[in-house]
Amino acid sequence: GLIRARACEAAFAIGVGAWTEARTASLDALETARSIRNPQESEDALTILGHVEFATGNYGASRTLATELRDSARTRANPQHEAWGIYTEGRAALYLGELDLAIERFDAAMPIVASIHDRASQILCGGMLACALARRGDPRALAAADACWDRIGGKTPPVFSITEGLVGLCDAYLELARATPALLARARESIDELAKLSRLLPIAAPSAANRSGLWHLRDGSRRRAARDFRAALAGATRLHMPYDAAYAHAGLAVALSRGDATDHAGAARTGFAALGATAPGLGA
Repeated sequence: GLIRARACEAAFAIGVGAWTEARTASLDALETARSIRNPQESEDALTILGHVEFATGNYGASRTLATELRDSARTRANPQHEAWGIYTEGRAALYLGELDLAIERFDAAMPIVASIHDRASQILCGGMLACALARRGDPRALAAADACWDRIGGKTPPVFSITEGLVGLCDAYLELARATPALLARARESIDELAKLSRLLPIAAPSAANRSGLWHLRDGSRRRAARDFRAALAGATRLHMPYDAAYAHAGLAVALSRGDATDHAGAARTGFAALGATAPGLGA
């Protein structure tokens, strides 16, 4: 009834980047669910609220909510919600640069979501795992990325949280393409899949534009890269998504001439520092 309605309102608001509305609706759903001692609905609300905090750059709060979700679900033997808590703990660790912890969390969640045939979570967790492995230089990275890509099969579930799975997959292929340039083709395909998702979920658009900008940098076109990074910055600013804004500034610092590049480099450093996040390596 009312709890589900407020949760659905929150999920829709997330997809379009209406963060205040999403936070208010998810908090309402959580408060109501707790007042009637409904743990299932409480955990759904924790999941949604955690995504709000994550997308707006509050990684510590996001991780706290993920741990609460994990513990609640484990207590009542709900493996799906437990896995959601585990891999969203990993999601915060990934953005904070805690790669070992992120990999441990994703590795713990993947067998659970596979056992219950949660395809969306397999894509979400699998893409982030591939990203963390690629950044760590782990030899499992390519196999993890390919497995995630095969699971998508051109049909990404239109779930607001799925964006991070595709972002992770794009980042994995872009990272792996440093050593194996042939993987730029697969990176382009994964970026196009993310861009396709952004037609349904506007919050995916800045991430897609940022990865397209990085792809053009790796492909040797600074002009096209700058175009995409500018689009990402405009979208991230409009949608109040601070990580994507800092990423776009970092990309423009590489793509532009010296004077403008210096300004964007400073903005990127400030942005990532404010988030406590690790800046991506955007060089060749």
